[in-house]
Amino acid sequence: MSTFCAVNDDTIVALVRQAQRRIVYIAPGLFIPVAKALIERFAELGTLEVTLILDANEDVCRIGFGEVAALHEVHSQTQHAGFYVRSQPGLRVGVLLVDDHTLIWSPTPRAVEATPETIDKSLPPSAAAPNGLLLSANPGEQIARAVCAEGTETDPRHSEIGTRAVTPDQVAAVTKALVDNPPIPVDLARVTRVFSTKLQFVELKVKGAKLAQRQIRIASDLLNADATEQLRSVLDARLRAFADFKDRKIEVPMVVQGEPAFDKDGKPMLESVSEASLNRDRHTIESEFLYDLPGFGRLLERTRRTEFEKRVEAYRTRVTAHSEGIRTTLAKEADAIIQDIVHLITERIARAGSPTIDSEKLAAGLRKTLSRVEDEAPTICCVFKEVTYEQTQDEAFRMKLDKALPATVKRRLGSWYEKFSAAKSSAASATIDGNLPGAG
Repeated sequence: MSTFCAVNDDTIVALVRQAQRRIVYIAPGLFIPVAKALIERFAELGTLEVTLILDANEDVCRIGFGEVAALHEVHSQTQHAGFYVRSQPGLRVGVLLVDDHTLIWSPTPRAVEATPETIDKSLPPSAAAPNGLLLSANPGEQIARAVCAEGTETDPRHSEIGTRAVTPDQVAAVTKALVDNPPIPVDLARVTRVFSTKLQFVELKVKGAKLAQRQIRIASDLLNADATEQLRSVLDARLRAFADFKDRKIEVPMVVQGEPAFDKDGKPMLESVSEASLNRDRHTIESEFLYDLPGFGRLLERTRRTEFEKRVEAYRTRVTAHSEGIRTTLAKEADAIIQDIVHLITERIARAGSPTIDSEKLAAGLRKTLSRVEDEAPTICCVFKEVTYEQTQDEAFRMKLDKALPATVKRRLGSWYEKFSAAKSSAASATIDGNLPGAG
């Protein structure tokens, strides 16, 4: 392998498998292929010395320097093997010692870019995209020769990298590109992580769950036949034919904090609820989980999203069961509702002295309307949206958020209101214990 090389999981795995005496892996994090390769060598502890130093911080996974599954697996297996993974907060360099070889590389932030491919030996050195150095006993001399540094006797044509000069055209092209599309003067990746991973907008949409508020539209000439012609033209001819159903109770599954309830025999428990009580259930969920920001929307703590969705799903189950029960009841009582409406209309027509109407035809039209109501099942969905960077910098947004969040939530979230014009200082997280576990 060349001195300047492309380092990815394949490169690291290949070196780990070659180790005879020692492995020292130092990096922000690691991915599953590397974790598995290291764990395979744990069986040889005693003849093989293994040291692991990582940055066990959430930033490592967010940026793409490692994955939490690999950290879990390595940590678990080292405990079984009788040693520990050492911690170094803020670590951002990769070092791998394998026997007498030293690999130093710049870890790839995979949330931003892909890892470099292992260099194809058939390609010229200038085609490489190196992010690492593979060094032997005399690294200074090795690097100087690899780049054909001034003062060495190496043929410049054999340089591993930097075989071409930067041209004026290249400089001009880069300058123009940055003028045309200037770089964003803030670290958006950090801003998004710090703020919008803690809060996000959510809209709970419920449609068709309030049967009692549905109305039947009837021609004003029929319903208001006993009114004057001038008055009929301004009257809204609608009937709230289902108003009595608001307090009609139907048996639905009982839930406790989003979980179905069972009796001592393991059978699902039921309870009688009305449309009104289900509407109160919805408002309870919204008041427990959502924070109103007038003019912006409602916010949910991201860490509570799973619990919120569980509660909404339980609410959906109960609303659906209630709707099915109400529609069954409606089908049974449809004829009585229709007859009451027909009777009301014919009485008004009679009082007005208008020509009689075809009651059967009117009833058939009403049945068609009721049939549509019976077929309409309620729908419930949640729409999630992210908090934007612009909103975090909006003074009105921040003031309303400060007012909307209870003190306990503010403490839980931390400094949501700090300005993010630059990446947050990591000084606080860089403090480490002076002693390692087991040290005197």
